[in-house]
Amino acid sequence: MAAHGECIFCPIVRQEGKGADTTLVAEEGDVVLFGDKYPSCEHHFLCCPRRHIPNVSSLTEEDLPLLRRMVALADTFVLEKLPKVSPPRPILMGFHVPPFGSIDHLHMHVLVGDLSFFAGLKYTGFWFISTGDLIAKLEKED
Repeated sequence: MAAHGECIFCPIVRQEGKGADTTLVAEEGDVVLFGDKYPSCEHHFLCCPRRHIPNVSSLTEEDLPLLRRMVALADTFVLEKLPKVSPPRPILMGFHVPPFGSIDHLHMHVLVGDLSFFAGLKYTGFWFISTGDLIAKLEKED
């Protein structure tokens, strides 16, 4: 994984340098949303804090408001901006758990649509935690 100084998401969330080539589809304060470079389904986005946080293992109960803002931004975007699809598609939000993440900057996957069998494996199991499960885990640490 890249060191903090080499993080590929930091320039994207700040819209600096090469990061400015990535379109932010939504942003609210300290949280941004952009399309995944290698989508695993029809609509695949990444929601990141502007502040560099390495991964879910770095989170504490103090980060619960940030996680809730990330979920709110993604929910609002999905409901208001994505084309209406019939029947409604499943929405999955969550994080890869270290050491299974490929980018060392906290990012929540927002997947809207049907996943292939192999993509489904990537976003389930012990290497992936849903946003709801992560929030519940941090609340218990409170």
